[in-house]
Amino acid sequence: MNGHRRRIARTGRPALGARGRWPVLLTAATAAATAAAALAGAPAAHAAAGSARPAVHSVGCSARQLARAVAAGGTVSVHCASTIFLTAQLVVGSGHHVTIEGHGVLLENNAGTASSRIIAVRAHGALTLTDTTMISRIVGATGKAAAYPADGSTGKNGGTSEPGGPGGAGGNASSGGPGGAAQGGAIFIARTARATLTGDVFKDTSAIGGAGGLTAFGGNGGAGGYGGGGAPAPGRGGNGGRGGAGSDGGNGGAAAGGCVYNAGTLTASHVIFGECGAIGGPGSEGGNGGNGGGGGAGATDGIDIHDSTPGGAGGHGGPGGNGGNGGNGGNGEGGALFNSGTATLSHCEFSYDSATGGIGGTGGDGGSGGSGLFGGSGGNNVSGAGGTGGDGGSGGKGAPGGTGGLAGSALGGAIFSSGHLKTSSLKFSQDHVTGAREADGGAGGRGGNASYGGDGGTGSDGTAGSGGDGGSGGDGGAGGTHGSGQPGMPGEAGQKGDAGDGASGAGGSGGTGGHGAVGGVGGAKHSLASGPKIYRA
Repeated sequence: MNGHRRRIARTGRPALGARGRWPVLLTAATAAATAAAALAGAPAAHAAAGSARPAVHSVGCSARQLARAVAAGGTVSVHCASTIFLTAQLVVGSGHHVTIEGHGVLLENNAGTASSRIIAVRAHGALTLTDTTMISRIVGATGKAAAYPADGSTGKNGGTSEPGGPGGAGGNASSGGPGGAAQGGAIFIARTARATLTGDVFKDTSAIGGAGGLTAFGGNGGAGGYGGGGAPAPGRGGNGGRGGAGSDGGNGGAAAGGCVYNAGTLTASHVIFGECGAIGGPGSEGGNGGNGGGGGAGATDGIDIHDSTPGGAGGHGGPGGNGGNGGNGGNGEGGALFNSGTATLSHCEFSYDSATGGIGGTGGDGGSGGSGLFGGSGGNNVSGAGGTGGDGGSGGKGAPGGTGGLAGSALGGAIFSSGHLKTSSLKFSQDHVTGAREADGGAGGRGGNASYGGDGGTGSDGTAGSGGDGGSGGDGGAGGTHGSGQPGMPGEAGQKGDAGDGASGAGGSGGTGGHGAVGGVGGAKHSLASGPKIYRA
């Protein structure tokens, strides 16, 4: 905070004009009883309408004593010249009517949980609160973390002259859970509940949405099995398995009402809302995709020395798994007050209150493609031309990165209202809204490297077997955003196989490297930042 700005004193209550001492409010039942007693010439204690008059509890600086008195209902008169530190919220139960006369007390609850506000008023409950200063902070629960999936299984090696089995696909990761909402940093008023606030002060109070749950990487693809050797032809290597997709990030929790959340009926007079904040929770980043499995090696004919059997081709690398998308940031609505019910405000002050949208999560990186493996050597022939070497396996394709999450909206720096709102003589100073920055997307996965072709076999008649062609490198995956999301890197080309011994055998040509893909579209900035004072939905 700026050093020159006015701040509210930690103890006591600042003057709100020349109004003198705050009056102690009487409940309707007590007032009626007093008037009836005066007319009858009898003591007021025996003239309450109906049965007994509501209980009056006098409490000191004990948080436990205060909580018991509020739970019992009636009038609670607080006499404490210092601070009462709460470890749990006070609760006005359903059907209870509670009047709290603060006499300048400071109530503070900074446990930082989803229910560490000052007071919650349940359905059909009623609260009257006077001359009380409040400091508190609630934080929504963090979303459930994703579980890591299993990697793919390794392919079975081929039997005699059989191809190797393919590698198993890696498991896809589950999504991160959404963060919990935070409603009412100091006071929560349920539907059908009522609250009357007079001469109270809120300061340094906030509601913060929970963060999206942690994410997991996708499982890696399994390697392909090796090809089996032998007649009539050596087996080719199995292809690698596909990598699993990474988790999508969990969305951040919404924050509503940095100081007060009202879904019922609220009446506030001469109340100060100072430095209240509703802050949307951050979305979690997307998980990285799993890498593709490597291909299996092609087999070599090492049995029959009287033919020109070609070597088995190497297996191709598996493609990488997609990067997970980043989670969206939560909305921040109503820096001081969120109203979806009926609210009547008069002679209230709002200063340095703010609504802030949560940042979106970064997209996960795409998984890299698996590497191809080498081809088998061609057969040696003592009575003719040597066999051709097997082609090297190509690298797998890199996967695209995930998209960055959307940023949360910031609506109503002081007040957000989707219900009925009536105002008179309000003052605003330095209330504002802040939209979150854009989220970056994940980088594309690297293309898998290709392997070399098998060597050509040796021939006895001067004719050498040709070396196998090197495989092609895999293409890189697309980047996730226009921000820092990068195109994937291409894989490296395979090398040509060596020629066999003989007069004219030539090595096979090397494969070409894959191309990096173009970066994708990025995560958006805040969808909306509006209403530095009041936002009406």
